[in-house]
Amino acid sequence: MRNAIELKFISTGWEVVDDGCWNWRGGQDRDGYGLVRAVKLQMAVHRVAYEVWVGPIPEGLYVLHSCDNPPCVNPAHLRVGTQADNMRDMSLRGRSLTGERGKNAKISAGDVVEIRRQHEGGRSQASLSREYGLSTTQVNMIVLRKQWTTV
Repeated sequence: MRNAIELKFISTGWEVVDDGCWNWRGGQDRDGYGLVRAVKLQMAVHRVAYEVWVGPIPEGLYVLHSCDNPPCVNPAHLRVGTQADNMRDMSLRGRSLTGERGKNAKISAGDVVEIRRQHEGGRSQASLSREYGLSTTQVNMIVLRKQWTTV
């Protein structure tokens, strides 16, 4: 089945663009990563590209884009790494949805500063949790700087 995936990958192709990326011409997932499907098997095209042009992907490792372009299949832009490497890259490139940018954020960075200030002034965590609509555990993590660590 892997050979069928590789054949479909090669036959679908990519477009070389000015920044050196080779953008996949086939289908993509909701995050823009290319997908190839053949005989009931579906794979991310950057992984297929790595295997075709570079070699096997070691067990448990990811294929990372140095270009930060999800549909790119240029082997010069691909490398293997851990999930921690992937998260570090994401953070360094400003793509992590932490703090106010997180889709589930209930408070702002300003709220965090105010929660800490009020707690230092003697206000209880329970009182702060009610005011800001957070659990006391969340307030505790904010006060201890285990959450919102960059604020």
